[in-house]
Amino acid sequence: MDPTQTRKAAAPGTSSPGGTGTGEDAQTGTYRLNSSLTDSLPPDAGGPTLLPPNVVPPNPASPENVESGGNKNSRASVWAHRLSLVVYVVFCVEVGMLLAILPWTRVWTENSLLIGFPVLKQFLLQNFVRGIVTGIGLLDVWLGIWEAVHYRENKPADKTA
Repeated sequence: MDPTQTRKAAAPGTSSPGGTGTGEDAQTGTYRLNSSLTDSLPPDAGGPTLLPPNVVPPNPASPENVESGGNKNSRASVWAHRLSLVVYVVFCVEVGMLLAILPWTRVWTENSLLIGFPVLKQFLLQNFVRGIVTGIGLLDVWLGIWEAVHYRENKPADKTA
């Protein structure tokens, strides 16, 4: 960084305390870095932010920034959230129904994948295991329906005022 390079100050007319390596030009409202400060910076550093100590940088999530054009409630964001909710609900209900019904069908009892594992097959044929899998499936269906029922959209900020 060139020692004579300057940046505009956020609040012209305020000066930083002495000994910080910066000095304010009263006419232009800019700060200048002296060479001792720039020599101590690592080569990949983008340079210090030259704000006086009494100036707080703006918060991007502040209500003023959200109302003045932040895309928190943009149409694309709302529709993406709706689409993800629909996909989530359909997935939960389908997987839940599969888990609730599958343990009580012939597919579960005559599974050719478990021929080499007779102990595991006997365990999976126990009624309490089937009940646990069915319970997980019903819980999954309930979770999907609960998410659909409790969906709320954030109301966009009223910009008429």
